[in-house]
Amino acid sequence: MKTTNKIHYVYKITNLNPTDERLYYIGVKSSLDPDNDNYMGSSKYLDEAMKEIGSEHFKKEVLSTWETRKEAVQEEIRLHEYFDVARNKLFYNKAKQKSDGFDCYGASFVFSDSHKLKISEKLKGITRSDKTKSLMGENHADVSGTNNPMFGNGYKNSGKNHYLNMMSEEERKSWISKNLIGRNIQFSPQAKENISNGAKNRKRGICPHCNNEADMSNLKQYHYDKCLKHPTNGDKNKKSRELICPNCGKIGTSIGPMKQWHFDNCKFIKL
Repeated sequence: MKTTNKIHYVYKITNLNPTDERLYYIGVKSSLDPDNDNYMGSSKYLDEAMKEIGSEHFKKEVLSTWETRKEAVQEEIRLHEYFDVARNKLFYNKAKQKSDGFDCYGASFVFSDSHKLKISEKLKGITRSDKTKSLMGENHADVSGTNNPMFGNGYKNSGKNHYLNMMSEEERKSWISKNLIGRNIQFSPQAKENISNGAKNRKRGICPHCNNEADMSNLKQYHYDKCLKHPTNGDKNKKSRELICPNCGKIGTSIGPMKQWHFDNCKFIKL
Protein backbone atom coordinates (compact mmCIF):
# COMPACT_ATOMS: atom_id res chain seq x y z
CA MET A 1 0.00 0.00 0.00
CA LYS A 2 1.40 3.36 -1.02
CA THR A 3 2.01 5.74 1.87
CA THR A 4 0.31 9.14 1.97
CA ASN A 5 2.87 10.59 4.37
CA LYS A 6 5.74 12.50 2.82
CA ILE A 7 9.31 11.39 3.50
CA HIS A 8 11.81 14.16 4.16
CA TYR A 9 15.23 13.49 2.72
CA VAL A 10 18.65 15.02 2.04
CA TYR A 11 20.17 14.36 -1.36
CA LYS A 12 23.36 14.89 -3.35
CA ILE A 13 23.60 15.56 -7.08
CA THR A 14 26.89 14.73 -8.83
CA ASN A 15 28.00 15.98 -12.25
CA LEU A 16 29.42 12.93 -14.04
CA ASN A 17 30.69 14.93 -17.04
CA PRO A 18 31.96 18.25 -15.62
CA THR A 19 33.01 21.13 -17.88
CA ASP A 20 34.45 23.09 -14.95
CA GLU A 21 35.45 22.43 -11.32
CA ARG A 22 31.87 22.29 -10.02
CA LEU A 23 30.75 18.74 -9.20
CA TYR A 24 28.16 18.59 -6.39
CA TYR A 25 24.90 19.98 -5.08
CA ILE A 26 23.37 19.20 -1.67
CA GLY A 27 19.70 19.83 -1.01
CA VAL A 28 16.63 18.80 0.96
CA LYS A 29 13.22 17.68 -0.31
CA SER A 30 9.97 16.11 0.84
CA SER A 31 8.34 13.43 -1.29
CA LEU A 32 6.09 10.39 -1.11
CA ASP A 33 8.74 8.34 -2.92
CA PRO A 34 12.29 9.78 -2.64
CA ASP A 35 13.88 7.03 -4.77
CA ASN A 36 11.69 7.98 -7.74
CA ASP A 37 11.53 11.72 -7.17
CA ASN A 38 12.73 13.57 -10.29
CA TYR A 39 13.29 16.85 -8.46
CA MET A 40 16.84 18.07 -9.21
CA GLY A 41 17.36 21.08 -6.94
CA SER A 42 16.59 24.79 -7.02
CA SER A 43 20.01 26.14 -7.99
CA LYS A 44 19.98 28.19 -11.18
CA TYR A 45 23.66 27.33 -11.65
CA LEU A 46 22.87 23.62 -11.54
CA ASP A 47 19.93 24.15 -13.90
CA GLU A 48 22.16 25.99 -16.38
CA ALA A 49 24.71 23.17 -16.27
CA MET A 50 22.02 20.56 -16.90
CA LYS A 51 20.74 22.50 -19.91
CA GLU A 52 24.28 22.87 -21.24
CA ILE A 53 25.50 19.25 -21.04
CA GLY A 54 22.25 17.33 -20.49
CA SER A 55 20.50 16.12 -17.34
CA GLU A 56 21.51 12.52 -18.11
CA HIS A 57 25.03 13.41 -16.98
CA PHE A 58 23.87 14.15 -13.43
CA LYS A 59 23.32 11.49 -10.78
CA LYS A 60 21.05 12.02 -7.78
CA GLU A 61 21.59 10.10 -4.53
CA VAL A 62 19.45 10.03 -1.39
CA LEU A 63 21.87 10.51 1.52
CA SER A 64 19.44 10.18 4.43
CA THR A 65 15.72 10.19 5.26
CA TRP A 66 14.00 11.83 8.24
CA GLU A 67 10.63 11.76 9.95
CA THR A 68 10.25 15.56 10.02
CA ARG A 69 11.21 18.36 7.66
CA LYS A 70 12.99 20.12 10.53
CA GLU A 71 15.34 17.16 11.06
CA ALA A 72 16.08 16.97 7.33
CA VAL A 73 16.89 20.69 7.19
CA GLN A 74 19.18 20.33 10.22
CA GLU A 75 21.11 17.60 8.39
CA GLU A 76 21.33 19.80 5.29
CA ILE A 77 22.65 22.65 7.48
CA ARG A 78 25.28 20.32 8.94
CA LEU A 79 26.50 19.22 5.51
CA HIS A 80 26.49 22.77 4.15
CA GLU A 81 28.62 23.87 7.09
CA TYR A 82 30.95 20.85 6.85
CA PHE A 83 31.69 21.37 3.15
CA ASP A 84 31.37 25.20 3.31
CA VAL A 85 29.27 25.04 0.13
CA ALA A 86 28.87 28.83 -0.24
CA ARG A 87 32.60 29.24 -0.84
CA ASN A 88 33.62 25.76 -1.97
CA LYS A 89 34.31 25.82 -5.71
CA LEU A 90 33.33 22.16 -6.07
CA PHE A 91 29.66 22.89 -5.24
CA TYR A 92 26.82 24.42 -7.24
CA ASN A 93 25.33 25.68 -3.96
CA LYS A 94 26.05 29.40 -3.65
CA ALA A 95 24.45 29.75 -0.24
CA LYS A 96 24.45 27.74 2.98
CA GLN A 97 21.15 26.64 4.47
CA LYS A 98 20.40 28.12 7.90
CA SER A 99 17.49 27.62 10.29
CA ASP A 100 16.09 31.02 9.24
CA GLY A 101 16.96 30.98 5.54
CA PHE A 102 20.10 30.97 3.40
CA ASP A 103 23.50 32.38 4.23
CA CYS A 104 25.21 33.68 1.09
CA TYR A 105 28.49 34.53 2.81
CA GLY A 106 31.33 33.95 0.41
CA ALA A 107 29.11 33.86 -2.67
CA SER A 108 29.78 36.45 -5.34
CA PHE A 109 26.74 38.35 -6.67
CA VAL A 110 27.02 41.27 -9.11
CA PHE A 111 23.88 43.42 -9.58
CA SER A 112 23.37 45.51 -12.68
CA ASP A 113 22.85 49.27 -12.30
CA SER A 114 19.19 48.92 -13.28
CA HIS A 115 18.67 46.23 -10.63
CA LYS A 116 20.37 48.39 -7.99
CA LEU A 117 18.03 51.25 -8.94
CA LYS A 118 14.98 49.00 -8.55
CA ILE A 119 16.14 47.94 -5.06
CA SER A 120 16.73 51.57 -4.10
CA GLU A 121 13.25 52.60 -5.28
CA LYS A 122 11.67 49.70 -3.39
CA LEU A 123 13.33 50.74 -0.11
CA LYS A 124 12.39 54.40 -0.33
CA GLY A 125 9.74 55.52 2.12
CA ILE A 126 9.88 52.40 4.27
CA THR A 127 9.35 53.20 7.95
CA ARG A 128 11.31 51.01 10.33
CA SER A 129 10.71 50.51 14.05
CA ASP A 130 13.33 51.50 16.62
CA LYS A 131 13.97 47.80 17.24
CA THR A 132 14.65 47.19 13.55
CA LYS A 133 16.90 50.24 13.38
CA SER A 134 18.89 49.01 16.38
CA LEU A 135 19.32 45.59 14.78
CA MET A 136 20.49 47.16 11.51
CA GLY A 137 22.83 49.61 13.22
CA GLU A 138 26.34 49.11 14.50
CA ASN A 139 25.28 48.90 18.15
CA HIS A 140 23.14 45.78 17.86
CA ALA A 141 23.26 43.17 20.59
CA ASP A 142 26.13 40.70 20.64
CA VAL A 143 24.68 37.22 20.07
CA SER A 144 27.95 35.43 19.42
CA GLY A 145 29.31 32.50 21.43
CA THR A 146 27.61 31.96 24.80
CA ASN A 147 25.33 34.97 24.16
CA ASN A 148 23.62 33.01 21.41
CA PRO A 149 20.44 31.33 22.76
CA MET A 150 21.27 28.29 20.60
CA PHE A 151 24.79 27.93 22.02
CA GLY A 152 25.52 24.32 22.97
CA ASN A 153 22.57 22.92 21.00
CA GLY A 154 24.63 21.71 18.05
CA TYR A 155 23.77 18.85 15.74
CA LYS A 156 23.50 15.49 17.43
CA ASN A 157 23.43 12.37 15.30
CA SER A 158 20.53 10.16 16.31
CA GLY A 159 22.17 7.14 14.69
CA LYS A 160 19.08 6.32 12.65
CA ASN A 161 20.51 7.76 9.44
CA HIS A 162 24.20 7.80 10.25
CA TYR A 163 26.07 9.73 7.53
CA LEU A 164 29.23 7.73 6.88
CA ASN A 165 30.69 8.61 3.54
CA MET A 166 29.45 11.16 1.07
CA MET A 167 32.45 11.19 -1.25
CA SER A 168 34.58 8.40 -2.58
CA GLU A 169 38.15 8.20 -1.28
CA GLU A 170 39.58 9.82 -4.44
CA GLU A 171 36.95 12.59 -4.42
CA ARG A 172 37.66 13.31 -0.76
CA LYS A 173 41.43 13.48 -1.32
CA SER A 174 40.93 15.81 -4.29
CA TRP A 175 38.61 18.08 -2.30
CA ILE A 176 41.00 18.30 0.65
CA SER A 177 43.97 18.99 -1.64
CA LYS A 178 42.25 21.76 -3.60
CA ASN A 179 40.96 23.50 -0.48
CA LEU A 180 44.28 23.44 1.40
CA ILE A 181 46.63 24.56 -1.40
CA GLY A 182 47.90 28.07 -0.72
CA ARG A 183 45.98 28.39 2.54
CA ASN A 184 47.96 30.00 5.34
CA ILE A 185 46.27 28.78 8.50
CA GLN A 186 46.94 30.99 11.53
CA PHE A 187 46.04 29.83 15.05
CA SER A 188 45.34 32.25 17.87
CA PRO A 189 47.51 32.00 21.02
CA GLN A 190 44.55 30.47 22.86
CA ALA A 191 44.08 27.85 20.13
CA LYS A 192 47.79 27.00 20.22
CA GLU A 193 47.62 26.62 23.99
CA ASN A 194 44.56 24.35 23.73
CA ILE A 195 46.32 22.16 21.14
CA SER A 196 49.44 21.97 23.31
CA ASN A 197 47.48 21.10 26.45
CA GLY A 198 45.51 18.47 24.57
CA ALA A 199 48.71 16.79 23.38
CA LYS A 200 50.22 16.88 26.87
CA ASN A 201 47.13 15.35 28.45
CA ARG A 202 46.85 12.43 26.05
CA LYS A 203 47.09 9.06 27.73
CA ARG A 204 50.37 7.35 26.92
CA GLY A 205 51.60 3.79 27.17
CA ILE A 206 54.46 1.45 26.32
CA CYS A 207 54.36 -1.36 23.76
CA PRO A 208 55.34 -4.61 25.55
CA HIS A 209 57.06 -5.95 22.41
CA CYS A 210 59.32 -3.07 21.34
CA ASN A 211 59.19 -0.87 24.49
CA ASN A 212 58.25 2.13 22.35
CA GLU A 213 56.40 4.84 24.32
CA ALA A 214 53.63 6.74 22.52
CA ASP A 215 50.07 7.98 22.96
CA MET A 216 47.41 5.30 23.06
CA SER A 217 45.99 5.99 19.59
CA ASN A 218 49.37 5.34 17.96
CA LEU A 219 50.02 2.30 20.13
CA LYS A 220 46.69 0.74 19.15
CA GLN A 221 47.30 1.46 15.47
CA TYR A 222 50.93 0.36 15.10
CA HIS A 223 51.86 -1.65 18.21
CA TYR A 224 50.57 -4.33 20.60
CA ASP A 225 49.33 -7.18 18.36
CA LYS A 226 50.38 -5.25 15.21
CA CYS A 227 53.92 -4.57 16.40
CA LEU A 228 56.68 -5.79 14.08
CA LYS A 229 58.43 -7.33 17.07
CA HIS A 230 55.34 -9.28 18.12
CA PRO A 231 56.17 -13.04 18.15
CA THR A 232 53.41 -13.84 15.65
CA ASN A 233 54.50 -11.10 13.22
CA GLY A 234 58.28 -10.96 13.18
CA ASP A 235 60.15 -10.92 9.89
CA LYS A 236 57.14 -12.18 7.92
CA ASN A 237 55.10 -9.08 8.74
CA LYS A 238 58.09 -6.81 8.15
CA LYS A 239 58.83 -8.42 4.80
CA SER A 240 55.23 -8.00 3.65
CA ARG A 241 55.52 -4.27 4.27
CA GLU A 242 58.86 -3.80 2.54
CA LEU A 243 58.91 -1.27 -0.30
CA ILE A 244 61.79 -1.06 -2.78
CA CYS A 245 62.48 2.10 -4.79
CA PRO A 246 63.08 1.09 -8.44
CA ASN A 247 65.43 4.05 -8.98
CA CYS A 248 67.94 3.71 -6.13
CA GLY A 249 67.13 0.32 -4.60
CA LYS A 250 66.28 1.79 -1.18
CA ILE A 251 64.26 -0.61 1.02
CA GLY A 252 61.77 0.83 3.49
CA THR A 253 58.71 -0.21 5.46
CA SER A 254 57.03 3.20 5.90
CA ILE A 255 54.81 4.07 2.96
CA GLY A 256 54.70 7.82 3.66
CA PRO A 257 58.47 8.56 3.67
CA MET A 258 59.07 6.19 0.76
CA LYS A 259 56.51 7.99 -1.39
CA GLN A 260 57.88 11.36 -0.30
CA TRP A 261 61.55 10.70 -1.05
CA HIS A 262 61.58 7.81 -3.52
CA PHE A 263 59.68 6.37 -6.47
CA ASP A 264 58.57 9.38 -8.59
CA ASN A 265 60.41 11.78 -6.25
CA CYS A 266 63.70 9.87 -6.08
CA LYS A 267 66.81 11.98 -6.76
CA PHE A 268 68.25 9.09 -8.77
CA ILE A 269 65.29 8.87 -11.08
CA LYS A 270 66.25 8.47 -14.75
CA LEU A 271 65.02 11.47 -16.67
